[in-house]
Amino acid sequence: MPTREVEAWDIQVQGDMAEQEEQLRLVQAEEERVRDKEECLKEEEQKELEKKRPKINDFDNDKMVGDFVLPCPLQFALGKLKSFSFTELWYFTEEGCAEAQESSRTIPDDAYSIT
Repeated sequence: MPTREVEAWDIQVQGDMAEQEEQLRLVQAEEERVRDKEECLKEEEQKELEKKRPKINDFDNDKMVGDFVLPCPLQFALGKLKSFSFTELWYFTEEGCAEAQESSRTIPDDAYSIT
């Protein structure tokens, strides 16, 4: 009699194990399906971002680069603009920008410099 109970118990345990393995397999399959769906959505979003990204023009080897730098006003005038203070328009004329370019190259006599 005890052998029948042991055999019945073994059959019950094997059945339970098979059921647990099946449930585990179903859960893993569901997780894999969800993961695949998320990856697909990410790929679609990436493709949309690629479409929206601006295209860079081709490089033209024959095109020459200009050797003229546009003069800009004094930093003093730009600082006054940023602080919304009154700034004379002269600073933004050709003459004012030329003076700004000259003054940026000069070194005051009383300043220390490496020689």
